[in-house]
Amino acid sequence: KEPLDVPHAPAHGSCAYFEHPHEGRIKLMWANPLPCPGIYAPSYQCDVCMQDIQAAWQHVCNGEERDTSHFIENRVGWDVCAQCFREAVLKEHQHLHDTMRQTFTADP
Repeated sequence: KEPLDVPHAPAHGSCAYFEHPHEGRIKLMWANPLPCPGIYAPSYQCDVCMQDIQAAWQHVCNGEERDTSHFIENRVGWDVCAQCFREAVLKEHQHLHDTMRQTFTADP
């Protein structure tokens, strides 16, 4: 398969970290396109917005193979679409900015 045209997409195999709501920071790797899902799942869905996806950030182990943890019942792994990942990064940057602003503008 050829890579999909995804706005602001990183290079295939790029790694980043995502703040999972229950597991803390997990390592993700960009996959475009996603590998064939297998016989048990006909397609992939973003585990944040639940939309069908063909390219995504996938939770990986240290060896950079897909992690098969079960964070959601009857689902394997953790996949995040580009838009949900972008929104999470922007939210983290805003939180950091707000924290720094409070720290440096607080009265001594």
